[in-house]
Amino acid sequence: MKNLFLLFTIAALLVSCNNEDHKNPGISRPGFSGRWELEHMPGYSQTVELLYTSGKPWLNIDSSAGTFTGFTGCNTMSGSIEVPDSIRIQITKEKTTEKACAGDAEAAFLHALAQVQFFHWQGPDSLWLLRENRVVLRFVRKM
Repeated sequence: MKNLFLLFTIAALLVSCNNEDHKNPGISRPGFSGRWELEHMPGYSQTVELLYTSGKPWLNIDSSAGTFTGFTGCNTMSGSIEVPDSIRIQITKEKTTEKACAGDAEAAFLHALAQVQFFHWQGPDSLWLLRENRVVLRFVRKM
């Protein structure tokens, strides 16, 4: 009986250690999935609509796959997203189209996205992305 209990305990530990969810526990929360549109980029006095005349940047997050697709305001992009805990986030742009873009708004958006370290929910439909303790991008959920 003791050996049977030990066998079940070891089996349970092995299954839990092999569970993929522990590698990216935060991303599996349903709040991340969906389309997020840029609402504000601190440091710019212009509205997002004036900065990005070809359309607002957005991210479409697939939390079950840990990936995203998006629009930079000029080009499309895709990459991976990792949320190791309840405050940290890593967004890695892996691919982007290379259409020539006027101005520096796209470069500013991509630079800000690369700087992101943390996230903060400001209600269920507002996602703030931060570097250290400073908001660098603010997104709102789009249905």
